[in-house]
Amino acid sequence: MRINYVIATYSGKGTKLHIEPKEKALKLHCQRLAQFKNNLKSITIMRANDENSKNNNYEGYYDIEDYTVKITPTPCIVDCENYCYSFGQWLLCYEQTKEEYDYYIFQEDDYIPNIDNFDTIYIDAYKKQFPEDIGVMCGMLLGTPTRLQHLALHVSAPIVVSSKTLKMLYTSELWNGNPRDAMQNMLDYQKLFTPKEAKCFRKFKQGIGAYYQLGFSLLFNKLQIQSDDILAQREDNAFLYWDDKSKKVYLYTSKQKAIPLNIENYQALKSRAYFLPFQWEN
Repeated sequence: MRINYVIATYSGKGTKLHIEPKEKALKLHCQRLAQFKNNLKSITIMRANDENSKNNNYEGYYDIEDYTVKITPTPCIVDCENYCYSFGQWLLCYEQTKEEYDYYIFQEDDYIPNIDNFDTIYIDAYKKQFPEDIGVMCGMLLGTPTRLQHLALHVSAPIVVSSKTLKMLYTSELWNGNPRDAMQNMLDYQKLFTPKEAKCFRKFKQGIGAYYQLGFSLLFNKLQIQSDDILAQREDNAFLYWDDKSKKVYLYTSKQKAIPLNIENYQALKSRAYFLPFQWEN
């Protein structure tokens, strides 16, 4: 299997609050990649350039040479526009590497690996759930009867998708062969929305990251491509989610949802998580 692990990044200071300085996130991510075994063919770090953040960057965010040299395989750093945020970065990576990989694992810089062979665990879950190699596997699926049912169906990273599935996006007449452009202009496709989806887009239009997250998921949903999460297959798995508003980590499992944790609870549960938010890890 040829797997590309793609890390979306951003060095600009946004509105989010962090216990630890955001500038440490990518470095910590690289440290953990060096620490844990993997079966990856490639690791790609997307280095986003954004005109809006030039004078508002975390200093030293991309000073990672001392860390990447210890990682196998050696990461490839790709300069890119910050078009559609992480979701656009991931799709751009696919556009630039078509036919080179069988699977892509899409992750963001501030959720870091926490287990040996995390890639194999996710790919095995993907193949079990989608034996035809068409589908989207994620860390946690939201907008389900048990998780934020009031929202439209959408995925949370890490996101595993086959090259076969991504090819469906890029050959679909619905998205005119350009899913990134469709995601940027998703409101032009309102005739496709259910009432719930339309309500969600109106709600998140000002929260642009959530807007793109919903749009990314709809790219697949509207082609009848199934999404699922790894929690449904691995009951021992804990998804630990950082909430910016409360500055706490919340526990999600196959049977539990949104349980706030203190540091002691977090330390006791973290061994069950395949990825961890960086805020409580430095």
